[in-house]
Amino acid sequence: MPYDEVMLIRCPPDEAGLDAVISHVRAQPGGRRLMFFHGPGLDWAESAIARQRLAAATQAATLMLCSAGWRRRGGAAVPAGWQLGSLMQFWDAADRCAEIASFGRLDGGSRDE
Repeated sequence: MPYDEVMLIRCPPDEAGLDAVISHVRAQPGGRRLMFFHGPGLDWAESAIARQRLAAATQAATLMLCSAGWRRRGGAAVPAGWQLGSLMQFWDAADRCAEIASFGRLDGGSRDE
């Protein structure tokens, strides 16, 4: 079953990143959502504050970490409620969803949605 929205999160879970992602999620409640964390976005899984804020805002979202990036970081245990996935899974979901949102940039610059 396709997702209603796929979110690519490449920004770190600093105050601006947390606010942007959580505000977006709260403005678009309901539906099936995949949140794919890649690059600097992998820090979300290692931040207790980010995990708490996501849990409060996203009850039905699939939280997926880029498996290759996670392994490059040392492959620590995946937090409860999260899963590993490939970029192919991300692109497949993005190709079949109604909405796509992106947070952060490849070069680590400003956070654009």
